[in-house]
Amino acid sequence: MPRRNVPKRGKRATVDDEQDRPLSLGSLAQAPAGWQARTIQPTQATKRYVCPGCERAVEPNTKHIVAWPVDAESHRRHWHEHCWTATIRSGRQPST
Repeated sequence: MPRRNVPKRGKRATVDDEQDRPLSLGSLAQAPAGWQARTIQPTQATKRYVCPGCERAVEPNTKHIVAWPVDAESHRRHWHEHCWTATIRSGRQPST
């Protein structure tokens, strides 16, 4: 019997569902004390964001970092990998 490529039940994922996804999808990234960070793979990146490091767009389908203060997950921000790394290396605290 041929395989079905369409789920039988349930709703299909949409771009708006990204906010509802658990943050455990990405791997851990280096973060300063008081912060958590995860790497987001290109296949998981479905929306456009503004990087707080350079204030330029993080385009969909781009590997990037999502970071947030430990006590404020709602303040998560999406960073270019190089912007995040430069901020961490410089010793500056990431912005929220």
